[in-house]
Amino acid sequence: MVSIRTTTTRKHEAEVTLVRATVTNGRSTTQTVTVRSRLDGPVWPPRRNRLIIPEWTEKTWTAEIAPGECRGFGFATPAEPLEEPIELVSASRSTDEQPTSRAVIASLEEWSPPGIVSSEEQ
Repeated sequence: MVSIRTTTTRKHEAEVTLVRATVTNGRSTTQTVTVRSRLDGPVWPPRRNRLIIPEWTEKTWTAEIAPGECRGFGFATPAEPLEEPIELVSASRSTDEQPTSRAVIASLEEWSPPGIVSSEEQ
């Protein structure tokens, strides 16, 4: 069984709701899980280097979760919070097919060039 636990925090001075969720895969196989925001407003997913992380597409988040593992995610929105801010859209056994470009990009570590370039005097 795939389970979801959520918390919401409303920041009234900023007029923003922060949603945090943990998805747990209690099944014995890797699961591809998709969840969707139920809140009435746009979703502002987290970004890395000014780019939206690849697990997000509009109001949905999709990720592969290994057996017995948990994945956390979150987002912000101007919408008022609900008791159940997200819904499970699907959870299905992952296939042995080649990974999608989205999955490959999501698995890469963040990289940036070094801040200092060494030079040698000749």
